[in-house]
Amino acid sequence: MSTEKNLQNILELMRRDDSVDATVDSIQWAGNLFRSRAAEPKPSLIKKLVAVFQMEIAPNNPAFGERSASTGSVRQILYRADENAVDLRIEREKKGFTIRGQVLGEGFADAKAGLSDDAKTFETITNEASEFRFDNIPEGNYQLTIRGTTIEIELKGINIS
Repeated sequence: MSTEKNLQNILELMRRDDSVDATVDSIQWAGNLFRSRAAEPKPSLIKKLVAVFQMEIAPNNPAFGERSASTGSVRQILYRADENAVDLRIEREKKGFTIRGQVLGEGFADAKAGLSDDAKTFETITNEASEFRFDNIPEGNYQLTIRGTTIEIELKGINIS
């Protein structure tokens, strides 16, 4: 069938159309159905966890079971949050502190990590191994939040000194 013949058939069907529009009340009722569904809040897909302090290895204070026999200058803190753990390493530098860390568990590659106190916030993105780093952090008490694909881990009361 040619294109011209198809167009003629369509035009003929349009001329013979005797359908009736829906009533105004029906159209308004149908429109309100969509508005009420759009207004419902969506449930959060992120599970929020507060990490619990597990262990700290302070500089010049070797701990039982530590692999290295030498004493280091890095303070190491381990936190636990459900099935995940967060390993933090805090080291004094010339211009403040360097904080390195790694989330142990799945779902934290390319996650957003934020270190904040009352006045400022430092942000970074974790790498493929769920590692992150903050440089030139001044002394103070901080909170670290790491937001993965389905879990957000919060570490409160981190004393940087």
